[in-house]
Amino acid sequence: MKKFLTFLFLAVTAMTFVSCDDDKIANSLEGVWEGEVSVGRWNSYQYVDIEFSRQGYSNGYGMEYDYQGNSGAYVECPFTFKVVNGTIFMEYEDGSRVAIRNYTLTENQFSGEFCKWEGSYTVGDYIAKFNFMKVSSWRHVRYSGYTANPDSTATFEEVKDTIK
Repeated sequence: MKKFLTFLFLAVTAMTFVSCDDDKIANSLEGVWEGEVSVGRWNSYQYVDIEFSRQGYSNGYGMEYDYQGNSGAYVECPFTFKVVNGTIFMEYEDGSRVAIRNYTLTENQFSGEFCKWEGSYTVGDYIAKFNFMKVSSWRHVRYSGYTANPDSTATFEEVKDTIK
């Protein structure tokens, strides 16, 4: 019985430390980030703004703005996220899911890899790499290096063939 209680205590303690780290990661994500995503083996770049808003202990919601060339047009991609054992899992409104791993997250910089999210918090193959700089710590602030006109907002259906 004493061995079991010792094991139980160690297991709960280990889970507490992991959960605390997940909370810190979710807290550090909050804000507006902008930068580039490099997709595929040809390193084609796409300019992206992404906003994380924390909703719970280690989860929340956000919006990704994918810019289409220099036109200022963008596609809005709403998502929810959850941090589990240090990995950031994102599920988009259209049902697509990615995991962020091998990342560096500081006060002003966030870089790493997007990977497939398979099954119950299982990370799959590499998809793309990204490098973002934090531009605001406030929620729901629309900021971009581009002067995107809301009237130029394109739907995903209108631009999906231009995304490689």
